[in-house]
Amino acid sequence: MDKVEHTKVLLGQLIKQTPATSMDQHELALRTGANKNTISRLELGKGVNVDTLFSVLEHLDLLDPILDTVEQ
Repeated sequence: MDKVEHTKVLLGQLIKQTPATSMDQHELALRTGANKNTISRLELGKGVNVDTLFSVLEHLDLLDPILDTVEQ
């Protein structure tokens, strides 16, 4: 597995684990303007629109650490 695929899988796992205690895929989709299938694809490490990815990460308070790294 190359770095891009590995990163997508890891991000998907992180996203799947983060809302597990507070909301399901449907709720996350509603809150981010995505659809449930897109959230499912994201959790499985499949390709999604970068705007959707960032929206989900922001909603889950996971975007700031990434932004900090990019800004450095």
